[in-house]
Amino acid sequence: MLNINNISFAYSKENVLEDINLNISFGEFVAVAGPNGSGKSTLIKCINNLLKPQKGNIELSGKKIGNLSKNEIASIIGYVPQYEGRTVPTSVFNTVLLGRKPHFSWAPAKKDFEIVEKVLNQLDLQDFSIRDINTLSGGQRQRVYIARALAQESKILLLDEPTANLDLKHQLEVMKLLKEISNEGFTVIIAIHDLQMAMQFCNRFVLLKSGNVYADGHHEVFTNEIIEKLFEVKVNIQTIDNQKIIIPIYKNDI
Repeated sequence: MLNINNISFAYSKENVLEDINLNISFGEFVAVAGPNGSGKSTLIKCINNLLKPQKGNIELSGKKIGNLSKNEIASIIGYVPQYEGRTVPTSVFNTVLLGRKPHFSWAPAKKDFEIVEKVLNQLDLQDFSIRDINTLSGGQRQRVYIARALAQESKILLLDEPTANLDLKHQLEVMKLLKEISNEGFTVIIAIHDLQMAMQFCNRFVLLKSGNVYADGHHEVFTNEIIEKLFEVKVNIQTIDNQKIIIPIYKNDI
């Protein structure tokens, strides 16, 4: 359904992605992980056509994304960036309602309002609905932007570090919700640093290093050798209650 065909991307002369090939299907919950500067956010932006690869192409259901209009892309892909600064003063409800824009021509209908109310409840934001989004904390705003993407009802959901500004409770709630969405047949792709959180919820892992796919697969990619070479740190991977746990090993001579 989503085909990434041999794409490469560079900022000026600095290569960030090189010869990336991935085929991602409906219902997959994909974690894109790797060290800082490995190309995670760049890959997410290329999929959403915010950045255009210098080489290769990306296809959505057989159509090249570069040939689609912004509205067509928005009807297929919901996107949550890593950070959004202050915006024009507007309520949380209206911010989430913007996610419905690809679905109506002139004005929202009753169904659009009902979907907004539903996702506000899902993300525990109903008490903030009339608040100006600029008065919320960073973590609260992040949940609002996730709600906006969910309101789009897109077949593909892209999120760049969706749990970065959230406390543990809301990290778990967001990841659980994303897992439920993927179980319903939607494709969810997240760039994430937290390997432990990714392993608990995601079912596929694309590990990047220096702009290349270093490993791609299910939980079997999490071995001592792969993680140590990827992050250049010693680890001890153990299994507790059928869950892999990555324990970094700190030594003074590292």
